[in-house]
Amino acid sequence: MKKQQNTGEKILRRLEKAGHEAYFVGGFVRDFLMGRSTKDIDITTSARPEEVKELFSRVKETGAAFGTLTVLEDGFAFEVTTFRSEARYDNHRHPEEITFSDSLAADLARRDFTINQLVMDQSGRILDHHGGRKDLEKGLIRAIGDAEERFEEDALRMLRAFRFQAELGFSLEESTARALHAKGRLIAAISIERVQDELLKLLPAPRARLALRSMLDVSFAASLFGSVEGVRILAASPHAFDAVTAFALMAVVDGLDIETWRFSKAFTKQVETVRKLHEATRDGGFTPLHVFETGKRACERADRVNRLLGGADQRERIRAIDERLPIRKREEMALKGGDIAQAFKVKDKKHIGTTHEELLRAVLEGRVENDKEALLREAARILETKEDTD
Repeated sequence: MKKQQNTGEKILRRLEKAGHEAYFVGGFVRDFLMGRSTKDIDITTSARPEEVKELFSRVKETGAAFGTLTVLEDGFAFEVTTFRSEARYDNHRHPEEITFSDSLAADLARRDFTINQLVMDQSGRILDHHGGRKDLEKGLIRAIGDAEERFEEDALRMLRAFRFQAELGFSLEESTARALHAKGRLIAAISIERVQDELLKLLPAPRARLALRSMLDVSFAASLFGSVEGVRILAASPHAFDAVTAFALMAVVDGLDIETWRFSKAFTKQVETVRKLHEATRDGGFTPLHVFETGKRACERADRVNRLLGGADQRERIRAIDERLPIRKREEMALKGGDIAQAFKVKDKKHIGTTHEELLRAVLEGRVENDKEALLREAARILETKEDTD
């Protein structure tokens, strides 16, 4: 991190040498004062985008229309944004008009929370226009200026408030909390992709329960697609959870349709697997077949859902089953379906597949050794029973 900061200071010096103001801003400064590490370092400057491009050889136009360029230096990427002011927001998210400015004060006034408007120059001097350092000391999340106006401008800021709670463990300042209550409905104007991005950061965070309790306190949870009961359970539970577990729980108790979201196919599949595992195990418990087919992690997540809903703790059972599994893949079975077809005259071909499934379960449960001869003997017994039944 120190090397990245040193490179950032080099960028600040180059901007200042060219006659521009330049500062570290936002999350890096906040985390620096808190003694926390951070991945990204953002820079704000009076230099216009075209002036930034003249000063640095490797620049990507990641958000040039908004005054943001990405400067690549010493293997690091820095977002460099020109001081700006904004007017008339479109659909509670994007400013309709952006004006580049020479004023740091004007730029900071448009930002979301006091703890995110702190700036640092290349010598380490901190500038604080809106009382962010005091709010850091008090552990408060406070909107800059009129909180309702800030949320009217960009409704996603409301979810960011809760996400910062989850990450930092801070409380909501009183007027900010009131504004969250008053403007919560506006979150419906935000694209589901942006909403889920914030939730995916919030749910695994260290103080997620605090944030979820705040959502309930200010009646914001109802605006999140009706997932009130799921949020209530998560907020009250002592059990750990991640995003997959949380969404699976909301699918179970709130009927949340995961398919209406824009998650990756992999994430959606994980949630659906956990939801189905919950339905299969909430009464009867986990079996070797569950662990074999879905994996230890999915079973542990389903166990969390079960526990969140008052079920018994089956973590030790899942671990023990996983350790004892004699095979990890179907391909490891010593007897294949083709072997059954070749060894026996099977009248009804569907019995080949069902017999092989019964053999798999017998191997997983330790009733039959994964040995071809042993499996052939067991297959003969199973098929005899099936043929007699037919």
